[in-house]
Amino acid sequence: MKKECATWIGWLFLLFGIIYLVADLVSGWNFWGINWWTIALLLLGLHKISK
Repeated sequence: MKKECATWIGWLFLLFGIIYLVADLVSGWNFWGINWWTIALLLLGLHKISK
């Protein structure tokens, strides 16, 4: 049960990271314009689902 919860939360973090990434890219393509929490959510989501 605990592993299923961690996987589900990982997918949720990844989804929010993708949503924030799309919002950052729509506001104008600038690599340095991507917020740090967008990258943090993407990396955390990828880390959680890769386990």
